[in-house]
Amino acid sequence: MSWESALSLWSLLEGAWNVVTNPIEGETAGGIVGRYYILWAARHGRDMTFPPPTEEAHSSFLYDEIWTPHHCGAFPDPCDAVAMQCVGNLPWVAGNECLQRALSVTVDGDIGPKTLAAIRLWDARELADRILTEQEAHYISVNGPELKGLLNRVSKVRDWLSTS
Repeated sequence: MSWESALSLWSLLEGAWNVVTNPIEGETAGGIVGRYYILWAARHGRDMTFPPPTEEAHSSFLYDEIWTPHHCGAFPDPCDAVAMQCVGNLPWVAGNECLQRALSVTVDGDIGPKTLAAIRLWDARELADRILTEQEAHYISVNGPELKGLLNRVSKVRDWLSTS
């Protein structure tokens, strides 16, 4: 896998760029929370229009704010895409904690050298499944009104994995 494959999975899960108002996050589009996008755009001298005005702006935000800082590219094929959607669809510390539980390392929410070293110890498909299992467990522990939709998202990723 690669950044392009991770972006493809993200698009499959998030669909259109239609602005949706989420009671917790506010406005979202294409899987991006509006207030986070506007802050990112301001830091990078970009057009602060939300939703992102171009596909390039959308993907640049995801690369800068999820893929890179959470070290998704350090995960093997197909875990990189699974890791990105996990971190991107949870509060970021909770996403990192899911990755760490899947890797059986100390859970501190920081993807540091010990977490990165543990990645090499796992079979890629097994690790992808473990990440999804941890993501499901997180959703169940929160048990909000959107639980069915969130578990459906994990099911879509499992389906994607079975064909990749």
